[in-house]
Amino acid sequence: MTTARTQTDKSSATGSQASTLAHSVLFNILIILSIVNACITTWVSVALKISGVLGLDSLRRFLYFLVFTSWWTLVGSVYFLLAFLYDRSIRDENGTFTSTRFGSLNAHLVWLLVTCPLWLLGASLSAAGVAHNCPVHCSQLRAVPVFAFLELMAMCLILVVAVYSYWNIRRRSKPVKRLGRSPSQSAGKKVRGR
Repeated sequence: MTTARTQTDKSSATGSQASTLAHSVLFNILIILSIVNACITTWVSVALKISGVLGLDSLRRFLYFLVFTSWWTLVGSVYFLLAFLYDRSIRDENGTFTSTRFGSLNAHLVWLLVTCPLWLLGASLSAAGVAHNCPVHCSQLRAVPVFAFLELMAMCLILVVAVYSYWNIRRRSKPVKRLGRSPSQSAGKKVRGR
C-alpha cells in the first residue's frame, strides 16, 4: 500500500514538473513572439504616420489594432508566467497549492479565449490589408502578418493545452459512476406486471 502511494506521489511530482516546464516554455515563446510583434507593429504604424502617404487609413487602423493586441498579449503572458511560477513556488507542507491562486486555470482560459479571437481577427485583417496595398515599408508590412499568424498558432497551442488540462482536472474531480443500480434504487421501484 505504501509503495502504491509513493509511486503515485512520484508520478504526480513528475507531472507537476513537466507541466511547469511546458507552461514556462510555451509562455516564454509567446513572450518572445509578442515582443517581436509589438516592436514591428509599433514601428511600422509610427513610420506610416510619419511618412504621410494618403490612402492608408484602413491599413493604419489594422496596425493600431495589432499594436494593441501585441501589447495586450505581452502584458498578459508576462503576468500569467510570473503568477504561475509564483503559485508553483508557494505550496503547503503536503505539496498542495495554497488558496491564493493568481494564475488559476480559469483565469488562463478566460484570457486565452479573449486573446485568440483578437489574434485571429488581427492576423487575417493585416494579411488582407498588406496584400492589397503596400506603398511604403513593404518588407516590414509583409513581416507583420507572418508574426501575427505565428503568435496565433502559439496562442492556439496554449489554448489547447489549457483546455486539455481543465478537462483532466474536471475528469479527475468527478466521482466514479457505477454501471449498475445501487440496491437502494432497485428496491424502491415496483415491478409492473402485464
